Amino acid sequence: MELIKVGDIAAALENYAPAGLAGDFDNVGLLVGRSASPVSDVLLTLDVDKQVVTEALVTGAQMIISHHPIMFSPKKQITDLSIEGELILFMIENGIALYTAHTNLDKVSGGLNDLFAAFLGLVNVSVLKENESETGYGSGRIGYLDGETTLFELAQRCKKLFNMPFINVTGDVNAPVERIAICTGGGASMLKFAIEGRADVFISGDIKYNDTRDAAAAGLNIIHTGHYNTEIFAMDLFEKILTEAFGGGLKYHKSKSNVNVIKAV
Repeated sequence: MELIKVGDIAAALENYAPAGLAGDFDNVGLLVGRSASPVSDVLLTLDVDKQVVTEALVTGAQMIISHHPIMFSPKKQITDLSIEGELILFMIENGIALYTAHTNLDKVSGGLNDLFAAFLGLVNVSVLKENESETGYGSGRIGYLDGETTLFELAQRCKKLFNMPFINVTGDVNAPVERIAICTGGGASMLKFAIEGRADVFISGDIKYNDTRDAAAAGLNIIHTGHYNTEIFAMDLFEKILTEAFGGGLKYHKSKSNVNVIKAV
């Protein structure tokens, strides 16, 4: 059987979620590693830190696939004097490659926002904010519940789906809701589009206080599900993409060390 290489995996992920869809601020693609290096095992994760890289070493993974990138800003030095520099050196010294698909995976058809919509049971789903150059792709999604409910009942449904000890909402808990806008991760930039799209409620991860107040003043209900909860199933999507591309040629490990650092006490 022909060896699968880092570059092959990068190409398969790029084919599914083209890097050109990513936001200008983003950093996606093959971030660390040699494209010609062979890969038999991959570690799938939402975030990358030293614990995750150590987990890759323990599981025998030669490559990490993450949703959240590193190196958001240009680097002039890579040393052990910074947390990120130490992380990059640790990966290089141990021969661990890193590929990231972030906002491109959020925007693409069949990407993370579509999975989030399906997870919530939305129907008649469309893009909330289309990319200017690519029709059919874009940020967030908007659709309908299969039947009207209340903000309270929908919040309780989300609380159960995400196994949350409590959930924060903004708005009248008794308000009827049916038209739902969503955005995985931090969705504050999508609030205006949810309002323009006449959504009854917006479901997303983390939204700043002032943005929340402005949305509430505009009459938009919000369910705050937490950043981690809306994106952790990126691991499942990565496995689906790579299984379709390589069949049983790769062994997949879903990170157990990448946990939500925000806890209720």
